Amino acid sequence: MPKGVEIRDGKIRLSFMRDGIRCREVLPLAPTPANLRHAERLRREIVDKIRLGSFRYAEYFPDSP
Repeated sequence: MPKGVEIRDGKIRLSFMRDGIRCREVLPLAPTPANLRHAERLRREIVDKIRLGSFRYAEYFPDSP
């Protein structure tokens, strides 16, 4: 399993750090091999944007509190 990507309750959950806080978001995707690869790419994109200071949480997870 790729770092920061896990299967939880039959869905895919991403985990990443932002401002020293562990963030976890569930993707509404079945844990198929293709969806796990998508989740890995998405997490990598998020981590890169966090590093560059251009990550906007609501753009990726608009329904997250």
